[in-house]
Amino acid sequence: MHCYCLSQFYLNSINVINIVFPDGKEYCNDWLKKYTLSNSFVYLVAIGITLINIIVKTILRAISRFESPKTKTEEIFSSLVKMFIVSFVNTVRNIF
Repeated sequence: MHCYCLSQFYLNSINVINIVFPDGKEYCNDWLKKYTLSNSFVYLVAIGITLINIIVKTILRAISRFESPKTKTEEIFSSLVKMFIVSFVNTVRNIF
Protein backbone atom coordinates (compact mmCIF):
# COMPACT_ATOMS: atom_id res chain seq x y z
CA MET A 1 0.00 0.00 0.00
CA HIS A 2 2.87 2.36 0.81
CA CYS A 3 4.34 2.22 -2.71
CA TYR A 4 1.03 2.94 -4.41
CA CYS A 5 -0.01 5.76 -2.08
CA LEU A 6 3.45 7.35 -2.14
CA SER A 7 3.54 7.35 -5.95
CA GLN A 8 0.06 8.86 -6.04
CA PHE A 9 1.11 11.42 -3.45
CA TYR A 10 4.00 12.53 -5.69
CA LEU A 11 1.60 12.80 -8.64
CA ASN A 12 -1.49 14.29 -7.00
CA SER A 13 -0.17 15.82 -3.78
CA ILE A 14 -2.84 16.19 -1.10
CA ASN A 15 -5.58 14.85 -3.42
CA VAL A 16 -4.37 11.37 -2.51
CA ILE A 17 -6.94 11.45 0.33
CA ASN A 18 -9.77 11.29 -2.22
CA ILE A 19 -8.73 7.97 -3.76
CA VAL A 20 -11.44 5.35 -3.14
CA PHE A 21 -10.60 1.69 -3.68
CA PRO A 22 -13.05 -0.89 -5.14
CA ASP A 23 -14.01 -2.07 -1.65
CA GLY A 24 -15.11 1.50 -0.81
CA LYS A 25 -12.28 2.27 1.60
CA GLU A 26 -9.85 5.19 1.48
CA TYR A 27 -6.58 3.47 2.33
CA CYS A 28 -4.42 6.33 1.10
CA ASN A 29 -6.19 8.72 3.48
CA ASP A 30 -5.05 6.60 6.44
CA TRP A 31 -1.62 6.21 4.87
CA LEU A 32 -1.23 9.99 4.49
CA LYS A 33 -2.05 10.58 8.15
CA LYS A 34 0.53 8.03 9.28
CA TYR A 35 3.12 9.24 6.75
CA THR A 36 2.73 12.85 7.83
CA LEU A 37 2.90 11.96 11.52
CA SER A 38 6.04 9.86 11.13
CA ASN A 39 7.81 12.56 9.10
CA SER A 40 6.86 15.31 11.53
CA PHE A 41 8.67 13.55 14.41
CA VAL A 42 12.01 14.28 12.74
CA TYR A 43 11.36 18.02 12.89
CA LEU A 44 9.87 17.88 16.38
CA VAL A 45 12.98 16.18 17.77
CA ALA A 46 15.24 18.80 16.18
CA ILE A 47 13.11 21.65 17.55
CA GLY A 48 13.03 19.97 20.96
CA ILE A 49 16.81 19.68 21.11
CA THR A 50 17.19 23.33 20.15
CA LEU A 51 14.67 24.58 22.70
CA ILE A 52 16.17 22.51 25.52
CA ASN A 53 19.66 23.79 24.66
CA ILE A 54 18.45 27.42 24.73
CA ILE A 55 16.70 27.00 28.08
CA VAL A 56 19.64 25.17 29.64
CA LYS A 57 22.14 27.77 28.37
CA THR A 58 20.11 30.54 29.99
CA ILE A 59 20.03 28.67 33.30
CA LEU A 60 23.74 27.85 33.14
CA ARG A 61 24.67 31.49 32.49
CA ALA A 62 22.72 32.48 35.59
CA ILE A 63 24.48 29.78 37.62
CA SER A 64 27.88 30.95 36.37
CA ARG A 65 27.10 34.52 37.46
CA PHE A 66 25.88 33.21 40.82
CA GLU A 67 29.24 31.54 41.43
CA SER A 68 30.73 35.05 41.80
CA PRO A 69 33.80 34.63 39.61
CA LYS A 70 36.66 37.04 40.20
CA THR A 71 36.99 38.05 36.56
CA LYS A 72 34.75 38.18 33.53
CA THR A 73 37.01 35.61 31.86
CA GLU A 74 36.37 33.10 34.65
CA GLU A 75 32.61 33.67 34.33
CA ILE A 76 32.67 33.17 30.56
CA PHE A 77 34.89 30.07 30.82
CA SER A 78 32.69 28.53 33.52
CA SER A 79 29.58 29.20 31.49
CA LEU A 80 31.18 27.88 28.29
CA VAL A 81 32.27 24.59 29.84
CA LYS A 82 28.83 23.96 31.36
CA MET A 83 27.02 24.81 28.10
CA PHE A 84 29.26 22.55 26.04
CA ILE A 85 28.77 19.57 28.34
CA VAL A 86 25.00 19.94 28.55
CA SER A 87 24.57 20.58 24.81
CA PHE A 88 26.75 17.58 23.99
CA VAL A 89 24.89 15.29 26.38
CA ASN A 90 21.50 16.52 25.16
CA THR A 91 22.37 15.94 21.51
CA VAL A 92 23.99 12.52 22.06
CA ARG A 93 21.10 11.39 24.26
CA ASN A 94 18.64 12.05 21.44
CA ILE A 95 20.77 10.32 18.82
CA PHE A 96 20.86 7.04 20.75
